[in-house]
Amino acid sequence: MTNMLYLFNLLTLLKGQQPKWSDPNSVPTAQPTGYEAMMVSDDKIWVVLAVVLIIWVGILIYLFRTDQKISTLERALHEAKQQ
Repeated sequence: MTNMLYLFNLLTLLKGQQPKWSDPNSVPTAQPTGYEAMMVSDDKIWVVLAVVLIIWVGILIYLFRTDQKISTLERALHEAKQQ
């Protein structure tokens, strides 16, 4: 990670720009424009976040259940080999 950050800083300096996080006292204060403003003003951003959250929860549940089923099959296979 440190190497990647070093490389990114080097490339940024070669371009002649300072990285946005170079000054710890500066806080981004620009107002959202265009698409960002529309998403925030109509509260659509919360709908997008909710949909993404539902998708991630579904993926996690699917993985957990699949892991349980595989564990059950492995136990049954192990017991069948011992008999």
